[in-house]
Amino acid sequence: MVGALHRAPNFFPNKVPGQASKNRSLQGLAVASYSSFDNPTYANGTLNAYNSYMEIQITPNWTIELDDDFYRRLEAEHLVLWKRGITLLTAVYRYTGEKERLALVAKLRAKAEALQAETIDEHEGELYRFGYLQPEQVQAGHTRLALHAFTTMPLSCLHTSFYFDEPKELQKALIAWKSVRWHADLEEV
Repeated sequence: MVGALHRAPNFFPNKVPGQASKNRSLQGLAVASYSSFDNPTYANGTLNAYNSYMEIQITPNWTIELDDDFYRRLEAEHLVLWKRGITLLTAVYRYTGEKERLALVAKLRAKAEALQAETIDEHEGELYRFGYLQPEQVQAGHTRLALHAFTTMPLSCLHTSFYFDEPKELQKALIAWKSVRWHADLEEV
């Protein structure tokens, strides 16, 4: 039961009890997730835990691959994707260069450290991912897990928060985050 967990590190499958928290690579987690699913498939070179997936265009430049049974709606300027047990909220930030990107990541890292949250760091060329896990109380007696995931490029950041009721959905959320792509050939509007 999610409500019984107190700290995000408890959700990582390869974390040794009593081991100090440390940054993790998404790559290691995705590889560890292979044995968690019956029939994984590959999509754009990444492991995908969903049986049937589709690429969803968030902006002209940002896409994510998700199971094809997600519903979509717009709230203000944010794309919201959901299905039973999991909701994704997306937001896109723009900045003027590397200095601002580093400042954003430093601010996010400080917030995660203040929460004593488990963090995830990964570099893939110009793409940089930073995220952290946070249990959130929805109502008395009901806690859900949130993965706050930030995928950055030199001039843009896609913030994707995954909210799910069951810890078993974490691996799927990590794989979906790993599928986020920046398409430089299109001009951001």
